[in-house]
Amino acid sequence: MERNTIQSKPRNRKGVALLSVLAIVGVTGILAFQLTQTQGITISHVQLTKNDDQLLAYSWSIEELVNFRLYGDWLEGDQRPLDNREEEWASDKVDFEILDSEVHLQVLDQNAYFNVNALAAETVDEALLKGFFELTRFLYLDYDVAPKWKDWVDADISGEINGAEDYVYSTWPTPFRTPNQMAMDISEAQIFNTFDKEQMKKFREKVVVLPVSELKLNINTVDEDVLEMLLLAVDSRFDASYLLDQERNWVDLEELTTRYPDLGLIQPYLSVTSDFFVMKATIIDEDRGRVDLTSSFYRNPQSGEVTVYKRDYGQFHKWWIEDQEELALSR
Repeated sequence: MERNTIQSKPRNRKGVALLSVLAIVGVTGILAFQLTQTQGITISHVQLTKNDDQLLAYSWSIEELVNFRLYGDWLEGDQRPLDNREEEWASDKVDFEILDSEVHLQVLDQNAYFNVNALAAETVDEALLKGFFELTRFLYLDYDVAPKWKDWVDADISGEINGAEDYVYSTWPTPFRTPNQMAMDISEAQIFNTFDKEQMKKFREKVVVLPVSELKLNINTVDEDVLEMLLLAVDSRFDASYLLDQERNWVDLEELTTRYPDLGLIQPYLSVTSDFFVMKATIIDEDRGRVDLTSSFYRNPQSGEVTVYKRDYGQFHKWWIEDQEELALSR
């Protein structure tokens, strides 16, 4: 018995050694697999980052192109002291090629729409508030949208008729306070209004939020419904479509109001040039992916300096083709 025990010890050692080798091989295999997986993820991450950076660079180049066009348009102001959609800044053409990519571009004049931050001015003309009310009614929105928006942005804490201030919102299940300052984005309307998707779409099509507390409508680009509702607010029945269906290249407001006296009632809100613009650009590359950029521009009317004061990569732009021209589905 003792001899058998002594002879079995080398066999036990061999078994332990074999198990150790197998364990080392197994651990090495697991480590190799993990390293391979980590390396693959790292490579994919680097490739994705590279693609995103490339698309972002493309979008910035388009933004710079629009910036250049807006400044160039200002330089030609002596020869053409107006802004309309026939000028180069409004072109949807890109002057350079982005290889293997589909590019969409649209530039819109923000002074063609109703700036709701005009209701944040120290003194708000009654016609201005009534014009906004008529516009919301035209869009089939709730009757209290206009007074609520004024209470949202004006400095005082006294509520308008059918409006709401802190004393109302503080009783809501999730209470909040009115900022009593200019809004930053049109989406703020959804905080104190129960807009559905279609209502918000209509609201965005006629209303903008600009970083100034004034209403300036470019008669050469103004939206027909916005102009008609403002005229309705001053008890005018002037048919805006008659004016807007003509070629719009007005350079003198005095001449305009002399020919169409009703426009003199809202002349303080009219202009023939624009200061604010928005660019919508989409770049689609089958290999790199897609990027959508919305850039808001301010052009100083005195110096012509163009500033990008807001960028938004969160909006998904929809495009469709009609008569071989690429247009945005919605503003």
